[in-house]
Amino acid sequence: MSVKRESRNLIIDMNSPLISGVHAFMLGVNEFEPLQRVFVDAMGWDVIGQWTLPKPLCAHLWDADSAAQVMVLASRGVNHGRIHLYRFEDLDATEPEALGPRAYGFRAMNTYVRDMQVARRRVEAAGATWGAETRFDITSVDGTTQSVHQGRVLLPDAAGLVFVKPTIPRWTAAWSKDDSVFCPEATSVVVSSHDADASKRFWGPEGLGLEIRYDVEQRNPDTNKMIGLEPDAAVRVVFCWAEKTSRVEILGRAEDPYAHIECPDATRQQRPGLAKGAIGWVIQVRDLDGALTQMVQAGGRIIAEPVEGSAGFHPGQVATVQTPENTWISVWGS
Repeated sequence: MSVKRESRNLIIDMNSPLISGVHAFMLGVNEFEPLQRVFVDAMGWDVIGQWTLPKPLCAHLWDADSAAQVMVLASRGVNHGRIHLYRFEDLDATEPEALGPRAYGFRAMNTYVRDMQVARRRVEAAGATWGAETRFDITSVDGTTQSVHQGRVLLPDAAGLVFVKPTIPRWTAAWSKDDSVFCPEATSVVVSSHDADASKRFWGPEGLGLEIRYDVEQRNPDTNKMIGLEPDAAVRVVFCWAEKTSRVEILGRAEDPYAHIECPDATRQQRPGLAKGAIGWVIQVRDLDGALTQMVQAGGRIIAEPVEGSAGFHPGQVATVQTPENTWISVWGS
């Protein structure tokens, strides 16, 4: 579904970021219960509401011929870095094709954890599949380096989750309110781009205004093993820092002996109503009209013009945008 975009003559304040972070990670499911069990029982999150999105709204935003039930999960006391589960009443979400290590599109959401082994026991007991673990060092643009411990999980309905345990404590909204919380909000979301420079312009200072904390080429055999790459393969990692969680992590190709290998495009199936697993992000903006203008100028494309959202779930207007990496995001003007 594509909607013709009218030109707009607006003055954009480039000194003010248009977004403070990614508000929510969207997951398509056939049933709520399996993922609810992981986030509530294993991670300690809360179900903060359920809504029905009417069929005309779903058709406008995503070309989905069905109403949708939505369940919203969030870390205790935090209203961002959330998970939105979408179940379309008249559509059977299909199992997405397995995401190979070089597939473009939504990859995973990350959250910090206090104890990696306890996290493993909890999520496996809740029905998720624990993958490989890895440790690596990362250097920020300010020159500081820290070690990171990661564990990858395949959630029910094919979504990816990465637990992160940094050696240097990092701020989260949940931990600032209650340091006993086991898993805080989703701290970052990960997308693999066929053009990392274009994605960096869209999300970074030239586009939505996020700060670039690091842009590095990573060659780590342990990390590569976790995601299925050859030990000597290289990955470009661009981290876009936001005031609030979730932040945006962009993965791109680097020049290495495997640069000739074709990368499949998962974005064709990562759409609401089409498949299970990752189907989008929600971003919240103060000025929807101005944000859409800036997104187009930064390389995005309007898929669905603003329309009144659903009372309670997305009060105000919401639109759909295709980013330079071909993913679809819901843009909500609160």
